Amino acid sequence: MCGRTACGLEPEQLCHACQRRTKESGGVSDAVWRDHPPLYQVRSTAFVANYNLCPMQFGPVLVSGDQPCLRQKTSEIEPFSSADRVVMPMMWGIVPGYCTNKTLADLKLKPINARIEGLLGGKSNGPFSTALNKKQRCVVVADGFYEWKGEKPKVPYLFYPKQSCSVKLWEPEDETVDDDGKWTGRQLLKMAGIFDCTLLAGEERSLFSYAVVTVASADWFKNTHERMPAILDTDEAVDRWLDINVSSAEALRLLKPYQVELGSHQVDRKFVSDVRCHSNDCVRPSADVTPIKSPQDKKMKQKKFGTPPKKNLFAYFKRQPASDVNDNLPPMKMAKKEEED
Repeated sequence: MCGRTACGLEPEQLCHACQRRTKESGGVSDAVWRDHPPLYQVRSTAFVANYNLCPMQFGPVLVSGDQPCLRQKTSEIEPFSSADRVVMPMMWGIVPGYCTNKTLADLKLKPINARIEGLLGGKSNGPFSTALNKKQRCVVVADGFYEWKGEKPKVPYLFYPKQSCSVKLWEPEDETVDDDGKWTGRQLLKMAGIFDCTLLAGEERSLFSYAVVTVASADWFKNTHERMPAILDTDEAVDRWLDINVSSAEALRLLKPYQVELGSHQVDRKFVSDVRCHSNDCVRPSADVTPIKSPQDKKMKQKKFGTPPKKNLFAYFKRQPASDVNDNLPPMKMAKKEEED
């Protein structure tokens, strides 16, 4: 967890949705979009709306304009001030900054999640060590994330911030900014993350990659998974997490299990399970909703009927008294049994 996300907004809409209030004027300030520099080893580093974002793909990430690694020379980039929030596509699956003598294909381990317990431990040589030491923290923005739950076969659910009745995640956003420039569209899920920039072998520019920070699940989510993403639900929390003047240890102490239950609905397995499918069908509520059986239901069934061995069903019936075996026979076989007796 978390292994799939959805984001159906285009870059311009993401900049509006990631705006923050300015203390001086009381207005709002949009985030600034920055394209990821092109790389030889990646077919495309551009971001387009993707309702089924998988690891190794490029997803939108919010960072502080104060980050020194954003000052690299790249073409086709507009200048931004250090006070800006910057939205930039990065590859999901962090590549440590010390892997400068390897190609992307050489790297077998690209963690997509970072457990907060490991980050608090502060391993000096772990895959997140460079990012932590340089305070390279980011906010992963998305419409929501997918999680599979229930007994096998598990069914996928989409978890997202609760929206107003007029907002449908599977419908495209139209005019979503009011006269004052405030974003009026869907509320994005903001998850704490860490990122790194790595100059791979054979490349002229760095690869930016990220991982989502996970914490122990809140009570309302434990039936789905034991881990959940660390969610930042206020502008103050986002600013504090992104602030490079805040130490990593202090910033990590801000992250707690999210106690407010998210909205959720079942989605169609055939769309979400196909990594080639990126359409809004992935987030559309499933027409065929499969009821989820709880572990208590399974225990009650076993208590009532017993649990027959998987390999030797004959031995299971042989152990029962004759009356119990006869009771389990179909009517026709029961009559034949009585004739033989």
